[in-house]
Amino acid sequence: MELNDSNIDICAITETWLKIDDDLTMKMVPPPTYNIHSTPMTSGKQGGGLALVYKNHINVTHKGIYNTETMECSEYLLKTAQLLINLYVIYRMPFTSVLTFCNDLANLIELNITKNRGKLLLVGDFNIHLDEPAHSDTILFTDTLESLDLQNMVKSPTHRSGHILDVIITECNSPLVSSVHIGHQFSDHKFIHAVLSTTKPVPVEMTVKYWKIKNINIDKFGSDVRNYCTDQDQERSLEELLTHYNEMLLGTLNKHAPLHENKCKITHRQPWFNDRIKQELVLRRRLECKWLNDQTEYNFQAFYYQR
Repeated sequence: MELNDSNIDICAITETWLKIDDDLTMKMVPPPTYNIHSTPMTSGKQGGGLALVYKNHINVTHKGIYNTETMECSEYLLKTAQLLINLYVIYRMPFTSVLTFCNDLANLIELNITKNRGKLLLVGDFNIHLDEPAHSDTILFTDTLESLDLQNMVKSPTHRSGHILDVIITECNSPLVSSVHIGHQFSDHKFIHAVLSTTKPVPVEMTVKYWKIKNINIDKFGSDVRNYCTDQDQERSLEELLTHYNEMLLGTLNKHAPLHENKCKITHRQPWFNDRIKQELVLRRRLECKWLNDQTEYNFQAFYYQR
């Protein structure tokens, strides 16, 4: 079996065709040293179904299901000694709108940004011919990834038809996936092997200096400042006055609120993501929920403008 032969730690599977009542099949699938979590097929639809097979010692938590009209999605949290990985196993239904799918995917990523910390990893079968860069569906999907600062690591055909249908998606410039290669054909799809770098980047240590301004007695501070002012100040040049003024204030400040130093570690974050973007995403989600609960024209316009 591929799991044992290649010593695979985690295996994501799409189109399992497993249903809710397929308990016996689930018990027979994984080898003795593996666990399996199955997300059954969406009711009323042909095909689909997701699964994650992983070694017993790996810390995996199923966080939930995010299904839409265009895709099935199962969310997992992988914990290593040094890293958290938010893993999404996704299957896009064939013959569904790629535009709607891209919107669903963007909503999923934005939701992940606002509620989760750790690295982002998306894997699955997207049923888009990514080897045809001029195709309208491929252009739409590629533009969506670029707008979200994401990249697909799969560059070779993954289907027997010669197309790239399957993806491994990470954040741009992320060292999470160190290598990808295509394995042998298992069904109509091929195995995709990826090596994950689970070593967390070393935080940058910096020294922060600060004064406890709130602890200053304003009356005593003001009295000391006034005592520094003398008649000799009128005989000094502007440059001398500025130097004297700065030295006087700094000395008085250090007297009433001694300078403190603390060392802290700064973790790495994507340069494009900042607090303002996070606030805007949270606001957009709030306006969307408000419009879904009360579908007035005013609520729609507020949500549409925020998009």
